[in-house]
Amino acid sequence: MEKKREKRTSRKEDRIVSVCMVLVFFVYLFLGIQVNVDAGEQKTVKIGYYEAHDFQEGADDSAAKSGYSYEYIQKVASYTGWRYQYVYGEWKDLYEKLKTGEIDLMAGISYDDDRVNSMLFPKYEMINETFYIYKDTDDTTIKCGNIDSYAGKKIGVVNNDKRMMTALEDWAKEKQTDIQIQYYDSLESCAADFNQKNSAESSVTIFLLEKEQDWLVGHDTVTVGYTNDYLPYCDTDKDGKATGLVSDLIPDMFDALPGDYEPDIIYRGYNSQNEMVEALKNGDVDMIFPVSSEAWYAEQEGYQESTNVVTSPIDLAYREPYTGKMTAKIAVNKNNQLQYNYTVQNYPDAEIIQYDSIEECIKALKSGEVGSTILSARRANHLVGAEKKLNVLPLENTEDRCIGVAVGNTALLQIINHGLSILGENYGLNHTYTYMDAMRNYTAMDFIQDNIWIFTGILIVIFLCIIWYFCQRDQNMQKQAKKEAKQKQELENALTIARQANRARGVFLRNMSHDIRTPLNAIIGFAKLAMKSEGNFEQIQDYLNKISVSGNHLLAIVNDVLEVSRIESGQTKLEELPCNIKNIVDEVEVIIQGQAQEKTQTFIVDTSKVKDYYIYCDRLRVKEVLVNLLGNAVKFTPKGGKIELRIIQNEPAPEGYANYEVHVKDNGCGMSPEFMGKMFLPFERERTSTVSGIQGTGLGLSIAKQFVNLMGGTIEVTSKEKEGTEVIVRISPRLAQTEKDERTENTESEEKDYDFRGKRILVVEDNELNREIVKAVLEETGFEVEEAENGAVAVDKIKTVGALYYDVVLMDIQMPVMDGYMATKKIRSLEDSDLANIPIIALSANAFEEDRKASTDAGMNGHLAKPVNVSELLKMLCKLF
Repeated sequence: MEKKREKRTSRKEDRIVSVCMVLVFFVYLFLGIQVNVDAGEQKTVKIGYYEAHDFQEGADDSAAKSGYSYEYIQKVASYTGWRYQYVYGEWKDLYEKLKTGEIDLMAGISYDDDRVNSMLFPKYEMINETFYIYKDTDDTTIKCGNIDSYAGKKIGVVNNDKRMMTALEDWAKEKQTDIQIQYYDSLESCAADFNQKNSAESSVTIFLLEKEQDWLVGHDTVTVGYTNDYLPYCDTDKDGKATGLVSDLIPDMFDALPGDYEPDIIYRGYNSQNEMVEALKNGDVDMIFPVSSEAWYAEQEGYQESTNVVTSPIDLAYREPYTGKMTAKIAVNKNNQLQYNYTVQNYPDAEIIQYDSIEECIKALKSGEVGSTILSARRANHLVGAEKKLNVLPLENTEDRCIGVAVGNTALLQIINHGLSILGENYGLNHTYTYMDAMRNYTAMDFIQDNIWIFTGILIVIFLCIIWYFCQRDQNMQKQAKKEAKQKQELENALTIARQANRARGVFLRNMSHDIRTPLNAIIGFAKLAMKSEGNFEQIQDYLNKISVSGNHLLAIVNDVLEVSRIESGQTKLEELPCNIKNIVDEVEVIIQGQAQEKTQTFIVDTSKVKDYYIYCDRLRVKEVLVNLLGNAVKFTPKGGKIELRIIQNEPAPEGYANYEVHVKDNGCGMSPEFMGKMFLPFERERTSTVSGIQGTGLGLSIAKQFVNLMGGTIEVTSKEKEGTEVIVRISPRLAQTEKDERTENTESEEKDYDFRGKRILVVEDNELNREIVKAVLEETGFEVEEAENGAVAVDKIKTVGALYYDVVLMDIQMPVMDGYMATKKIRSLEDSDLANIPIIALSANAFEEDRKASTDAGMNGHLAKPVNVSELLKMLCKLF
């Protein structure tokens, strides 16, 4: 309530000031700032923004901004390209910030000589401010436009309003009139002197007469009667409260009056104008709205009308077609005396038919019972709407709506006229528009008609969705049918593959049965012969050498089969490290040269066309590819034949990479075209070992191709029977930088006498025969050997005997009770560091790289694959001591 009173007091003071003088001057409200706006640059300007009704509204970031000032500064921004940063507050606080430079712009500051020295004003004013001089209406000595009539007159002005005071002084100087300016500290003291000197009867004076003041003092409550269902002027809303123009007019009218009069306003709605007028006559209400401005009707009805509140055009609603008979019968709302009076006055010859409501009048007009009805233009669109058979004809006459008071209540009438004059003649019209939208009952059909394109679009979307649904369902059915057909085909293919795999397995088992039995027969046969050759050392040694060769061949067969299985299961991974091509070729040459010499073959190696020798590759896999290809060349080339290995580096290549071609060529038996179509399949051979006499599993080319694929390379084979074969491998590895990164192999000679006397070793192996073999080998080199049949026994023995008893442990991996990995981890976790750090070497049938890594991760110092290569075992043991 305090905030409301402050706002009302401010508005009253503004109005009082505005009527103290009649002088027009231009006020420069907008700061002039010289700005150079470059294209593409946007300057942020801080602008003071305070709340002022109709001038500057929305003084909050979350509120919508409007008003004359807001539109003005936005127009300025459209020319300057400024972006505004709003600083909110009261006028005086923002004015101080403007003077101190905290903000850049502020609207609502008048131009004067003092301010122009401290701030900049634009060349052109933003708005004009008008001041008025008011006089007693009975004083005829002062005449408008006659400057001489002001001579000797005293004009009061408030000295704390510098704008008003300066404007009056400048006006007097400009007109050269001899007036006396009397300064007052407050508007109240100025008004007291004015009222004492004059008896103002005019309703436009800003000062209330004594009888007006007495009426206000004696009436804390004002009761207002109004007509229901008469928007935009008045109505009762769903909460039982008054709405329409009347709900704004009455409080604003009293608020406009000088002083702090704030009566309690009680509204009473009536269903007809006659009821409302009767209530006024009976004293139930103090005033009524709306009533006609026609004095004759006012006299007849028994009320006095105020000055005009709002003027509205009149429309004639008629039923098409337009004819001269449409005003013969006119429908009138029997509750609306204003409509009745207007119709009688302007259409005296018409037959007036009364209905219970204006809506009933419209229905009668639609049905043809009447030809027309009279409507306020403010209500015509709402009542007629979009009716196709009805039309509206604007009439020349207008209707004035006033406030009515009881006859003789001149004090209240003067108060009302006083307030209306301050509100201005446009008040009623402006506020009427506020309630135009509320007049119409917005139906679902209205909403559809207002949004017809949206609903049309929705219907189209629904229609398209239906079409899409059926199309999608059809597509899904087709996809399902295709999926089922595909699954059926996949099942048939899987069945075919299973059958082929079954046949391949049969072929494989037959080949493997032969290939494995061949070396096994040799091993068993020569072992029996050696046992029978007692005393013949040379014969026994020959048999043992042949047993060793057959055993190595059997091991190679097993390794090839395992390698193919690993590749096909995706377990093989490349370990790319810096390598020297020449070293790899030299190592391969050592292996192949011996095989070629046994068959008196010529073996040629040419790397002269290699420029970059250092590359990243999996050394073991590259060697395996070369050995497999060259081994095949040796095997399938007769004695005295020729084997060639040539490596060529081709240009260009991507930066950091090199393109190599590896050519393996022989002049052997070659391959038939039929076999070349399946030469990369596992276990495929041109001839069986029985026919050709050449040992092999048919896995060499398959393994080579799989490794080349893993390297991202290609393999190409050309062959002709009885002329020979050439295999070309193409790879593009990354280049390595220096030789020092290359992994080198131990070139220590295998021929060495080992002496491990005084060393004790624990052999952990679940197979008794394997323990016996390893024990015999180790004891020959001087080891003292102890045995354990599983990991658990080994851990107990190590914990029992204490530190430094065993020098090394040979650990099998796959054992019952406790495997080698677990046993190693338990040993490494012992509290005694000497026991925990005892060297452990894995002896396992698991021979792949990931097996070696698993041994290292478990804490072992080395890994050797079974069957044990005695030379490699002794080398590793030698490194430990």
